[in-house]
Amino acid sequence: MVRTRKQVLALLLAFSTACLLGARAAGSGRFDAPPPGIKPASATLDEVMARADAAGGTDPGAMMESWRFDAGGTRGTERDVYAGDDYRISTQTGPFTYARGRRNGRFWRQNANGLTIVLSGAQPDESANGLWRSARRTRDSARLLGEVASPAPSFVVQLSPKGGHREWLFIDKATARITRAEIAYPNRRVIVRADDFRECGGITRAGHLHLSDTRSKADDVDWRLTDCRTDAALDAQTLDIPANTRTFDQLPNEVSKLTLPARFIDSHVYLRATVNGHPAYFMLDSGTSDIVLDRAFVRSLGLKEYAQTTAVGAGRYQQGQVLAKKIRIGRLTLRDVAAYSVPFHYRIRDVEVVGLLGYDFFADAVVHVDYFHERVEVTDQSALDSAPLAKQISVSLALDGAVPVAQVRVGGSPPARFVVDTGSSDVVIFSHFARAHPADVADAGGGAALSRFLPLTASAIGGTLHFVPVELRSFSFARNVFHDFMVQRLENSSPFESQNADGLIGYEFLHYFDLYFDYENRRLVLVPNPWLQHADEFIVQ
Repeated sequence: MVRTRKQVLALLLAFSTACLLGARAAGSGRFDAPPPGIKPASATLDEVMARADAAGGTDPGAMMESWRFDAGGTRGTERDVYAGDDYRISTQTGPFTYARGRRNGRFWRQNANGLTIVLSGAQPDESANGLWRSARRTRDSARLLGEVASPAPSFVVQLSPKGGHREWLFIDKATARITRAEIAYPNRRVIVRADDFRECGGITRAGHLHLSDTRSKADDVDWRLTDCRTDAALDAQTLDIPANTRTFDQLPNEVSKLTLPARFIDSHVYLRATVNGHPAYFMLDSGTSDIVLDRAFVRSLGLKEYAQTTAVGAGRYQQGQVLAKKIRIGRLTLRDVAAYSVPFHYRIRDVEVVGLLGYDFFADAVVHVDYFHERVEVTDQSALDSAPLAKQISVSLALDGAVPVAQVRVGGSPPARFVVDTGSSDVVIFSHFARAHPADVADAGGGAALSRFLPLTASAIGGTLHFVPVELRSFSFARNVFHDFMVQRLENSSPFESQNADGLIGYEFLHYFDLYFDYENRRLVLVPNPWLQHADEFIVQ
């Protein structure tokens, strides 16, 4: 199938903001290398870990800590509660509260808008002072790499927990205390330095931590322990996974469905809104993990920005946190909205776009996108169960990264993980997947013909993306097979690429269906629309 020039040029509009804020890059791998200067160790792993255990003291079973931190010029507090393998970590920064934890083997995260995601699989211990716990609780993944002379004579233990990030612990040879940790992320490395050790109920804790990030010196965080207790009784419900603290998409009383003011332009959907009374257009973007506002628009409203840090999209850019008192979209009202401010702004026709509606907008209501009739509706969660739709196809979603991820097949490859992204013009294949499955992503001829006439770059937040059109032999999703289908393959291993996904499913596939995003039941319901009947590339299985 050869696409028209107009369709391909639409790719140059933002080219999707999938995983814009929450997802991190599938980087070049240099951050995954062990620390330099390692020489053979003068002890065994069991000896080193036994000394570290003894230096840390007896595991109290239950413990509460309070921390104060300074991050990017914004001060905050954190409260950590532990009981065995369970924990809850609550962070307060300005008006924003976040929480995360583990309960009975299940990990969870709650964002600043009070919406909770229960995660799948194992997760790293994300506490401020998790180094001591890491040494005790991830023994199965530990490997003694050797010892280093600098910054202090230390043994280096590598941890590679399943589902987590690779980590290196530096255990001081003289004191057996963990004084440094390095954590490898796909596009950066975080270094934690620990000192000011003190006793707390029979255990030894680091009272001061300094976190530095190779991504930006401005993102350094300094932590101070303000309280530590091992004798306090815990309420049995303290560590339970919390429900959503509020209804984010608040429908009017006695209303179960609303049609929202929407514009469908080329391959994107825009919702007309007001922010604190000021007119605004948002792109409806299931591939974004947050609510996003353009920084210039934020400043024109006089909103205060908190915790300004460096983020990574197609490149590096500065982001901050803001609180919008009221966002109205037709009769739908969102109050006290925690959002991110980023350099995002563009104009298409008469629509000036100053924001993105991501995960939070989709999270606690069913969002219906009807491309054929150009309509967007929000309904309550029971709508799909009470009135099943004809010919509906239900697809399971993973939501760990606050974006909807579903399984697809590219050619004969094993199942791949693609983000269902209403903010993307196209189906996009990430470079790491293309390298791993070259035969399945080989161009059938149409891509090479098209690339001779069109530019191979697209603008996105923070930089430029390089891609090539590829004609796939087959692309399968939601029990449908698309033959001789044109997609875009990212050429550069950009931070735009998510480490937890292999690509994006955008408009060129999605517009053949009515979409019902049902996050409460972790599913996407697709109903074929009349356009599908005229698409000779499809075979319905």
